[in-house]
Amino acid sequence: IVAWIYVPDCDISFPVMQTKDNQFYLNHTVSKEYNDRGSIFLDANANGQFQDDNSIIYGHSVEGGGMFTLLKKYCDEDFFKSHPVFYLLTPDANYKCHVFTFAKTTEDSVFYTTSFGDYRQETLDSMQQMSTYFNELDDIDANYVSLSTCDLEYGFNSNHRFVLTGLMVKTSGDIVLKD
Repeated sequence: IVAWIYVPDCDISFPVMQTKDNQFYLNHTVSKEYNDRGSIFLDANANGQFQDDNSIIYGHSVEGGGMFTLLKKYCDEDFFKSHPVFYLLTPDANYKCHVFTFAKTTEDSVFYTTSFGDYRQETLDSMQQMSTYFNELDDIDANYVSLSTCDLEYGFNSNHRFVLTGLMVKTSGDIVLKD
């Protein structure tokens, strides 16, 4: 367990797992038991302390709800506007993640860029331009975290995704997890 992710009003409050590959937690629980729903997990190649420019966290969308299924609520512009933050809690720090973009996209899009290099502004501009909705944020050279799940409208085996990206800002206040 490398973190806890909490997205208000989406029934998302889960531990974030990480292992050496991106296959294991697709169909294993946090206690390593087989389960089709799997677990929420950080990309295997990501820095476990969320030091990458953009850390990708994956979770299934499943029939009947659960996991990252309700990220689809961000398809509604009013919901997007009224839910401008989610939270990432780590052993080292807690982060209030200010929602930057929500996108209906594919798994090979700019939203999966993890290292911006010399193209930081260009990458962020592309994310904004390709998003379904975005918020203007002051980029203070902070890191981002993106939550990725399948867009079930295209079926379980498509490459279509919902991606919610937030700007990570350390917070020193208590975070109350409720839904």
